Amino acid sequence: MRVRASWVGLLLLAAALVSGCHKDQVQGLDATPDPDKSVEFGLLSVGQRKTASVTVRNLGQVALTLSDVTFAGPFELVGLPADPIPAGESGQALIAFAPTAAGDIAGTATLLSSSVYNPTAEIALHGTAFQPKLTVLPAELDFGDVAVGTAKTLPFVIHNPSPAPIGPELTADEPANGFAVVPQGTLEVLVPAGQTTIEVTFAPTSAGAVTSTATLQCPNCDDVNVLFTGNGTGAASGTCTLTASTQVVAFGTQAVGTHTTQTFSLTASGTADCTVQAPFYAPGADPALTVGGLVAYTIPKGTSQPFTAHFDPTASTAPHASTSLQIVSNDPNGAQTVVLTGDVQVVAPPPAPGVLEVTPLALSFNATTPSAPAPQAIQLRNTGGTLINWTASSTDTAVTSTPAAASRDAGAVVTVSVAVAAQATTGTRSSILVVDGGTAGKANVALDIKFTAPPPPPPGPAQLVVSPLHLSYAAVAGVTSTPQSLSIANAGGASLSWTSAPSDPVVMIAPKTGTVAAGAGSFAAVTLGPIAFAGTSTYSLVIDAGAAGKATVQVDAIISAPPPPPPPPQYGTSAWPKWHHDNTNTGLSPVDTSASKGTLRWKRSLGVPGQCVKDSQTGKNIRCGTYTNSPVLTEEGDVVQLSGDGTLWRLNRDTGATQWSVMTTPPWLSPHESTPTVVKQNIFLMTGSEQTTKPQFFKIAAKDGSILATVPPGGTCTHGGCDGWNSAPMLDADGSFYVANDDSSTIDVFDQSLTRLRQITLAPQDEVDTTGGALAADGRGYWSANGRLWAMTNSAMLWSFSAPEIDPTKDWPALAYDHNARSGTVVTPDGTVVFAYERRNSSDKIYTRVWGFAAGPKLKQLWTVQLGPVAPVPGLAPGLDIPPDDSAALFYRAGISSPTVGPDGTVYIGFADGLYAIDPSSGGKVKWGVGMASVYSSPAVSKDGTIYVGSSDGYLYAVTPAGSVRWQYKTKGQVNSSPAIGADGTIYAMSDDGSLYAIK
Repeated sequence: MRVRASWVGLLLLAAALVSGCHKDQVQGLDATPDPDKSVEFGLLSVGQRKTASVTVRNLGQVALTLSDVTFAGPFELVGLPADPIPAGESGQALIAFAPTAAGDIAGTATLLSSSVYNPTAEIALHGTAFQPKLTVLPAELDFGDVAVGTAKTLPFVIHNPSPAPIGPELTADEPANGFAVVPQGTLEVLVPAGQTTIEVTFAPTSAGAVTSTATLQCPNCDDVNVLFTGNGTGAASGTCTLTASTQVVAFGTQAVGTHTTQTFSLTASGTADCTVQAPFYAPGADPALTVGGLVAYTIPKGTSQPFTAHFDPTASTAPHASTSLQIVSNDPNGAQTVVLTGDVQVVAPPPAPGVLEVTPLALSFNATTPSAPAPQAIQLRNTGGTLINWTASSTDTAVTSTPAAASRDAGAVVTVSVAVAAQATTGTRSSILVVDGGTAGKANVALDIKFTAPPPPPPGPAQLVVSPLHLSYAAVAGVTSTPQSLSIANAGGASLSWTSAPSDPVVMIAPKTGTVAAGAGSFAAVTLGPIAFAGTSTYSLVIDAGAAGKATVQVDAIISAPPPPPPPPQYGTSAWPKWHHDNTNTGLSPVDTSASKGTLRWKRSLGVPGQCVKDSQTGKNIRCGTYTNSPVLTEEGDVVQLSGDGTLWRLNRDTGATQWSVMTTPPWLSPHESTPTVVKQNIFLMTGSEQTTKPQFFKIAAKDGSILATVPPGGTCTHGGCDGWNSAPMLDADGSFYVANDDSSTIDVFDQSLTRLRQITLAPQDEVDTTGGALAADGRGYWSANGRLWAMTNSAMLWSFSAPEIDPTKDWPALAYDHNARSGTVVTPDGTVVFAYERRNSSDKIYTRVWGFAAGPKLKQLWTVQLGPVAPVPGLAPGLDIPPDDSAALFYRAGISSPTVGPDGTVYIGFADGLYAIDPSSGGKVKWGVGMASVYSSPAVSKDGTIYVGSSDGYLYAVTPAGSVRWQYKTKGQVNSSPAIGADGTIYAMSDDGSLYAIK
């Protein structure tokens, strides 16, 4: 017994200890709050309040009591759970977001609870507040003068710039002051960026100035007032009473394809003229029922206005066609309605028991108080084969039917006019008209009856207004013009949609289509795309809005040529540093010479060229000396010219006096060889020689003419003596030189110390006897000789082309004189490589082919044109004891005229009978030719488009871009070199009489 008592005592002691401690003070028996981690209130207007529910879970072992919540930010506590949250369950706390200022707002809510170890818990709160706002445009409507008894309607637009929908209310002054605002009261909800149009009608009842206002209100918005002003003119004189001669024009049954007319009239029987707006059809009008002359009328009192109604049923016309014509006037009794009805004749069905069919089974009556709505028709058909009797009745005493009862044979149709009596108050109700045909059936026609206040006059039609109707663009060829703005507005009362149609894809408009609300406007950007060549063009742009109108915008394009590419910086500031002016060989100067009169400033004798040499085998003149190398200019404007004895001269630009001269290696027919190139303070010169031990490449100081370095040809010549290099040097962006080595069929590259860097071997090989290659801005080079064209990078060939007369696999021609084509290439500003090949046919006539290729890594022919064949036109004698028409001498000089390009993209080239202009944009068609003696000179072109070219007749010609001669200057020898254009507009040309001419 003692042991048992001890165990009982221990149990009682343990129980007492447990009961003496509060259970949620014991670790492991705590409550644990677990609320939502965040609450997003979304978008809310400043001044509004939004409540959100927060779920708080109790993850502990005992009940959880929430005692309070503290906040950071414009948030507040709405309520906490009234009872403790049992373990494992959840409760709801309510938190409100009440912003006082706009912005993106973040805050926190801290829950305070009975948990021992987790007494607080945080919740992230977020909301976005905005300040609601409505705008009105315009804020004031000025109706001006409006005659008493007439009305004028103007709109204003309510816009919601806020990021949330707003339901505004519009309150206007009473209409006694002559203004009526529609709609009023609670308006449709405006979505963000949405808008609605309000129409205000001013109908003065007496003369004098009148003002009124309308107030726009919205929740948490500032009120916006719209001011209306107007002036009534004239005085009211009596009352219009307008009466229609009939309320229903019933055409009865007509066959499809027939035309039936009936007339009715409107009579002004009051004490004043009746002003009738253009009558309009109510919704649901059947197109088979029409009325002519629906325009606005003024019906003098005591007179009538007739109308003609038409019924033209088609196969698609409803069997019981109906149209309601709404007539709005200044009759104080309100609008009137004339109903047009007509039945389409149908083939009766086979006899069958009488069956009642009523259409339609629903009618909607709409009227403006205090007038009655227009009667509407229902049609009762007996679709069976026996007679039926029917009656029509309604529990609505205001609803009547005419007739109310009748009998109908099989297949018969009757039109019953259903009318609703007038009432003075607005309102909506539903009624039923019961049509009972006994055993034939019964039909319930649902009647929806609505009386509203008189409607405002209908809006006017949409009207397209486009401005300006003439756009003029001045742009540079190949460059997109600056966009110009085109206004597309709507001066009417209904929305319009428009489309655009340019006459040429070069005219671009964005957007291409659009929609413009009534009274609103929009803008489109019109851009003139890049046009390849200079000139003046006219295009059109049609803006078509259908019934709202069409406008044609004239688009004029005045396109000027891009400025000629400036020489690379290595050439310094020289106005003409190399053959054909620039690396692309355009022959196009940036100097305007339009004031040039063709007057000699000075001339300087430098020596005649060598004479003709006969071929030992054929006895023909195959090498006739002539000045084809051309003058170039230093940075100071002085002239550098290689003379016939191998002397290089620098002459004063103003007087022709010698600045210095230096003898180079005596050349082989020196003037037939290359043109010097001026590189800032140094001149790089190549002459010709048959000796491999003699230098041909000279670097000469521009300052004093001292020879700085020379290079001999070297290597082994493929045939006979070595000609070495004879093309004009040209520099790339790195300052490296490119020259053609005609004996090795390579393009050699040197640095400015005259060290050869590399050779680019041509394929197929040929004598590269050319005046010069063209180097495009992308670094690709283009060389031509003897009917072949080669394209290459600065280190390797890309592609080649051979004329049809040339064997593409044959390396070295048998007879040089048979195809001595030294014409160089040109790269035009639009990226076309142009080169020419001149050849003699079996009749000793000469023809030239001119090709255009796309500059780039792939062979792509764009166009070709042939000049001739013609017999060469002889000029002055090519040398002593040589007749002017010596065929061998003439042909030996042929083929050395290189193409040039004008400011508008026209290509100019000399030929056996004159100068020719070719239009690349038309596929290489010849624009014109100017007859001269044979032209071997490569033309030079000034900024104003004047072409300067020499001829074998001894003249230097100035030719206009239209192909007329402005002036000509006579020398005593053939002029076969390419002229140079100085910075002051002076033209420098070398004649075979041994003189250099300066002409301005």
